[in-house]
Amino acid sequence: MNERAFIDTNVFIYLYSEDEAEKQRISQKVFNEYDCIISAQVLNEFCNVCIGKLSQTIEDVELAVDEIIEQCSVSLIEKHSVNAKKAARKSSLFFH
Repeated sequence: MNERAFIDTNVFIYLYSEDEAEKQRISQKVFNEYDCIISAQVLNEFCNVCIGKLSQTIEDVELAVDEIIEQCSVSLIEKHSVNAKKAARKSSLFFH
């Protein structure tokens, strides 16, 4: 069993961006070596950065969030983030 660690938003941003290969490699290593714990805030910040600053599609971000949720322990308010990203997809609005 891996050691548990709370993972900050930036780790996931680097993991799913292609701008900085070295940071992406390090993020992948962290993601693989630890049992990741995240909060709904991490998911929300990740979505906002990916859609806003990185200009990723809502569909791509939704897939990434689904992967993150599958691999990490998420706080109890996870369902609110899932519902918010679905609402964002329908309305093209950001949420935080």
